[in-house]
Amino acid sequence: MYPDAPSQSHHHPQLACPHCGHNSIVQHGNVYTCLNCNFQRNVSEPTPLNGLMTAIGIVGVLWGLLQLMQPVPDYGNPPPSLPEPLYQRHSPGANLSSG
Repeated sequence: MYPDAPSQSHHHPQLACPHCGHNSIVQHGNVYTCLNCNFQRNVSEPTPLNGLMTAIGIVGVLWGLLQLMQPVPDYGNPPPSLPEPLYQRHSPGANLSSG
């Protein structure tokens, strides 16, 4: 198939063919070919899963950036709109002078 295949092809015995299951995959550039069934896959072509994973990654990065831009709440000091705690309030007759 490739005239100069022996000098540029690489055998990958650890890879099994997704079509026939044999460990007879050779790589020529970006194309992986099974020597048993001639199944081929060009890894430089985008697949729908690659596009989906890229979209999920972009959404994740944007979400993370938005989280970093959120103001950090100050849990040590209550907001001024909250009422004082009950133990600090004065009873109605406590400020009356005795005399």
